[in-house]
Amino acid sequence: MKKIKLTALGNKKVTCSEQDAMQNKKFLFILGMPRSGTKLIRNILNGSDDIYIPDVETEMLDSWYSRYKNKTFEVFDEFNAFYQYTISMSFFSHQRNRGRKVITVDEWYKLSAPTYDLEAIFRALIMFDLSLANDLNCNPIYLGDKSPSYINSVDAINSVFSTEFDIILIIRDPRDYCLSSKKAWGKNIYRSAQRWHDSMAKCNASLKRHRGRVCKISFEELTSQPAKVVQSLCLFLGIDYCESMLEFSTSPENIGDAKGSLTVINNSNKWCGEFTNKEIKKIEKICGNLMVENGYKTSFYNGKGYRIPKVMMFYYKIFDGINLIFKRSTNVRTAYASFLYNVKYAIQRSLR
Repeated sequence: MKKIKLTALGNKKVTCSEQDAMQNKKFLFILGMPRSGTKLIRNILNGSDDIYIPDVETEMLDSWYSRYKNKTFEVFDEFNAFYQYTISMSFFSHQRNRGRKVITVDEWYKLSAPTYDLEAIFRALIMFDLSLANDLNCNPIYLGDKSPSYINSVDAINSVFSTEFDIILIIRDPRDYCLSSKKAWGKNIYRSAQRWHDSMAKCNASLKRHRGRVCKISFEELTSQPAKVVQSLCLFLGIDYCESMLEFSTSPENIGDAKGSLTVINNSNKWCGEFTNKEIKKIEKICGNLMVENGYKTSFYNGKGYRIPKVMMFYYKIFDGINLIFKRSTNVRTAYASFLYNVKYAIQRSLR
C-alpha cells in the first residue's frame, strides 16, 4: 500500500484530490455493549495500516441527527452555531485532557466542503484526528469509530450516511457482561441484563434495514481463538492480516480482569463461579430469547421471558449512578455502605 505523509489538515489548504480522498474512504463502525470487547476490536484493527479508528469515542452522531436531521451547513454562521453546540461534547473534553489539539471552527468548516452535511462533517473530524495521530504516515482504506451508544443508533447513522458503511457487531454472553459491568462500575446485574436485551433487540431490528455489510462475531470466540476470528475480519474488510495485530503497545483495558494485558486473553464464562443460581435464573429470564438466538446455552430459561418494571429500572439507575461515583472512594466506603443499605431497605418496603 502506498504511504503518504499527512500533516495537520486544518493548517493547510486542502486540494481537490485530498478532499475527494477524504470523502471516498470506506467507513466502519464497531458496535457492541460496553464491557463486550469493542475496545479490543478497535485496538486490533488499529494494528493495521489500512484502518484508522480514534482511541476516543465520538458519541455524537445520534444527538446530531436528533437535533439537525438532514440539515447542511454551507452558511458559515450556521456552521459556527453547530460548532459551538458540538465542541462541548465529551469527545473534545477527552482530547483536551490528553493534551491534543482540538479542531477549530475554521479548520472543520474548510474540511467539510463541498457538501457540509453531517456525513462530511463527521468524516472531516475523523480525518483531522488521523492527521494529528498519524505517526506511521499511512493512508488508510477505512476510517472508523467505536462508540458504545451507537448500538442503539444504527437507524440514525444510516440516515446521516448517504454512502454505505460496514458494521462489526461483537456480542458477549449477557451473564459475563453483567458480571463485568458489576466489577468495573458497580452496576446492578439485572438492570445490565435488561439493557443488554433491549439494546440487542433494537440493534437487530435496525440491522435488517442497514444498507451496508455486517459482520457479527462473539466475544468468546475472539478471546479463545483470536487469530482465527481476526483473519475472518480481515477477509471481510479486504485487508491483510498480520500477527502483530494481536500484540499491543498499550493495553486496551484499564479496568476489569483484562486490565494491563498486552495480548488477547480468554476472559469468558466467569459468571459460572460468581453468580448464584437465583441470579443466573433471573438474568436468563430477562435475556433468554436473544441468548438462544445468538447461540448461548441457558440453564434455567424455559421460553418465558421477564421484563423489569420501569420503576425498578429507575431505582436501579439511581444507585448505579451512586455506585459509579463512590466505587473507588475508599474514604467514604463505610458511611456510603450504611447509607445505601438504609435507602434500599426503605425503597423496597415502599414497593411491596
